[in-house]
Amino acid sequence: MKSVRFSNRFTLLQAFAVSGLRVLSIQFNSIKSLDSRIFTMETMRQIFASNNLFQRVPDGLANFKTLTHVSFPYNKISSVGHSLCCCTMLNYLDLSNNQISALASEFLNLWNLKYLNFASNSFETIGDSIKCFSDLQYLNLSYNFLSDLSFSGKAMLTSLEEVDLTSNKLTNLPPWLGCCPNMKTLQISVNDLRSPPPEVLRLGQSFVILFLVMGTHVYLHNTKL
Repeated sequence: MKSVRFSNRFTLLQAFAVSGLRVLSIQFNSIKSLDSRIFTMETMRQIFASNNLFQRVPDGLANFKTLTHVSFPYNKISSVGHSLCCCTMLNYLDLSNNQISALASEFLNLWNLKYLNFASNSFETIGDSIKCFSDLQYLNLSYNFLSDLSFSGKAMLTSLEEVDLTSNKLTNLPPWLGCCPNMKTLQISVNDLRSPPPEVLRLGQSFVILFLVMGTHVYLHNTKL
């Protein structure tokens, strides 16, 4: 058996043994934790656990050495925990609609991520936790409390194609957004932006991206708005 699905308002998921299990779907239940014996199934690659009552990402995830997909949106998670940061094969992580406000320093280990969704959490800053994710293509930080997205040192987010920063407290867009040559979608509405200036924002997304790529002074010098 490669996948198992439970969606019946369970409050407890007890241990079960399924040889070769790769996909576990426990969405739309009332589960708060997983029996530790579940983490003996080392073939697990994808976990879907949205709409439950988890308060933290389960500690046993580190046992899943080939885990590539973790989805825990719409829970009550306030702590990511160190175990998740051991899942270095992970390329898809959705922890949207939780209560997370900080990331462990070990989060940097998840450098294989291509999709990262932290929408609707409680972040005021993300520090340097994602700046080296050179394979990251999708980043959603919308509906948080972010006022600053600058990094210490150089960012390496060169594969980004879509970034959603909607509804934060940003006054300036970080320079590293101008170093993403594959950027196709940049959502920045419902912020308090002073840079880019209003005359650039009025022209739409493509001009905002151009503004970031060219740099503030170069853009204003060479472009007649």
